[in-house]
Amino acid sequence: MTIIFDATNDKTRTPIIQSKIRLGKSEFRTNWGLYGTEDWLNNLRKDGLIISLNGEITNLLMTGHNDFPEFEMETDEGIFRFERLGAENKYQIGKIIKVEAIKGKYIMHISGFEDNLTPVRIEIE
Repeated sequence: MTIIFDATNDKTRTPIIQSKIRLGKSEFRTNWGLYGTEDWLNNLRKDGLIISLNGEITNLLMTGHNDFPEFEMETDEGIFRFERLGAENKYQIGKIIKVEAIKGKYIMHISGFEDNLTPVRIEIE
């Protein structure tokens, strides 16, 4: 397995999120530390807020206005959909994938609270 996204060493997305957190404009603000740091990830793991999913990529999608790349993976627990982060060319239907994600909640204006999984590490065979 090859790590294609890791929030703790990402040079694109993580600095943007950290900047927004410092300005108070991000939903990633938490009591566990600054998004993308090793302390933050270790605190989340310690509190049991990281879920590990292993499965197979079953679909590649473009959502939004056909400009937001996502993938679906099938696991023993069900089907999950995530944003394609990291090396875009590594996502191929049929590939084995492992996703570590934060279990959390976010607010939807229409339907109240819904479960949310935010990837922190993605590995593909």
